[in-house]
Amino acid sequence: MARQFTDAEVGAIIQKATELHEKETGAGPALSLSEVEHIASEMGLPASVVRRAAAQVASAPAPTRRGFLSIPDIRAAGSLPGPVGDAEWGHILQVLRRHLGGAGEAETVGNVRYWHRAVMDMGSEIARVDATVTSYEDSARMEVSRSSALGRILTQIIGTAAGAGLATVLAVAESAGPGLGITSVLVGGGLGLSAARLTLAASARRASRKLQDLIAHVSQSVPSVASEEPAVETALDATTARVVIPEDPLSAGTVPGGRQQTRDRS
Repeated sequence: MARQFTDAEVGAIIQKATELHEKETGAGPALSLSEVEHIASEMGLPASVVRRAAAQVASAPAPTRRGFLSIPDIRAAGSLPGPVGDAEWGHILQVLRRHLGGAGEAETVGNVRYWHRAVMDMGSEIARVDATVTSYEDSARMEVSRSSALGRILTQIIGTAAGAGLATVLAVAESAGPGLGITSVLVGGGLGLSAARLTLAASARRASRKLQDLIAHVSQSVPSVASEEPAVETALDATTARVVIPEDPLSAGTVPGGRQQTRDRS
């Protein structure tokens, strides 16, 4: 009977084989999606599950290191009812633009829809908002994140101010006494930095709650969008019907009453 390998042993074998392949060919560990699907099929995983997992991994932002006074990335996620179609996506874009500001840029890749907006100042990006909606067979998942460079800017301002005023501070401290003045300056500066850090953290928590409320609002309003159908109005003349077709929901940020199109049945 052929030997049976455990999941841990299979993982170790694949990792070792990958390392040997890299040494022999000099190629990196990069694989195409079809190659990943083939490996997963050998483990009994369907290709559809692999593609969903790949979409989630691709949409996840890379982790970043933050300084002491940096504003942390703010994230929120939640489930939406049913897969998101074009009509639902148009409604979601309206909500994002109304609550987060700016038109931003939207795109669709497979079952994943993206929206992002960057805030620029003097050619540099100081803030960014990203939203991702991934549709599945009977549900969808929405993720929203906000990142900001204001913490880094604040750190630079504090560092510049501290450097410029260091001589004056030390002079005042020396006049107050050789030990007491220096200690007071250090303690006061430490308390000031700690207070700034706590203020930034509290602001991040409030912003995270707002994003979570935004996703909850979308989750409640999306079903009503899916249930809406274009109104059809039949004229008295049996040979002509007037159909009211809704405008593109992305234009002007609102959904207008629609445009009328006459169709000749004769």
